[in-house]
Amino acid sequence: MAVQGDTENFATAASRTINQDGVNNSFYKWFITQYLPHPSDYVAATPAYHVTDTTGPMYLANSLNEFVPTSGVARLSQALGDAGIPHATRMLAGTAHGEGYLDQVFESTTLFLNRSLHLL
Repeated sequence: MAVQGDTENFATAASRTINQDGVNNSFYKWFITQYLPHPSDYVAATPAYHVTDTTGPMYLANSLNEFVPTSGVARLSQALGDAGIPHATRMLAGTAHGEGYLDQVFESTTLFLNRSLHLL
């Protein structure tokens, strides 16, 4: 599992190996600063600020108590709604991150994408 201060294989680690233990603000701050060492880059890296009327459909999933705050997911969901972009937002109980909850969302993600892309 990726831990704060350990950058070995950081860029290639599967998301299921990254902090599955829940909210950890210290770890999250460290994690973000590995990618964005300059705070001036934070806004440009925030997905909600890049939503336009040409943004594609999105299925958003996040655990309620994982290390990635739900506020960013909520902000992106709001921006998608404001822009009229088809999207679904699913918040899951627990602390899992990314691939850690893939089995729980795979079917609904696939259904959403099939419907949004008119494959069904």
